[in-house]
Amino acid sequence: YKISVNTFFKWALDFGYINKNYVKLSIKSASKNDAREKHTVTLSGHETKALLDLAYNGHTIFEDNIISLTEKELQYHSRNYLRNRAIVTMMVYLGCRLTEVSNLNVTDFNFKNEDIRFYRKGGKFHTLPLSDIIMDHVREYLDSKTKEERNCPALFTSKYRGEYTRISTI
Repeated sequence: YKISVNTFFKWALDFGYINKNYVKLSIKSASKNDAREKHTVTLSGHETKALLDLAYNGHTIFEDNIISLTEKELQYHSRNYLRNRAIVTMMVYLGCRLTEVSNLNVTDFNFKNEDIRFYRKGGKFHTLPLSDIIMDHVREYLDSKTKEERNCPALFTSKYRGEYTRISTI
């Protein structure tokens, strides 16, 4: 989760949407003999809202700066809105990594029990409960998939050379 959010903010910094990466991960070594200690970095409520606003609307206000996607980015945003909204919502509300989300299959969702099974870092499966907002966004995305897109077992797909495949994390 932290790496995914950090990557998003690095992208926003690189493209001039923000002036400073406020969620940059910090690693501090206590001494030469101690192992490196990772400090947990979490988003404030304001940072989380800004991230969700940008993902949902294509623009946000963060620390008195208006952050907006370019016209070309807005076209892409519009075309993949339901998919990307579901992805960002899952990452923020479940604290999962982009690779974990991209590796999900439709069969990993259990809508009856309102949970999802993730293959997590370290090679273990975890079952996590789903909030109403995640359920709504994923259902809406699944309902929008074309028949051709539904032939791919991956939950989140992208069209490449005329064929639907699992989204890439690159």
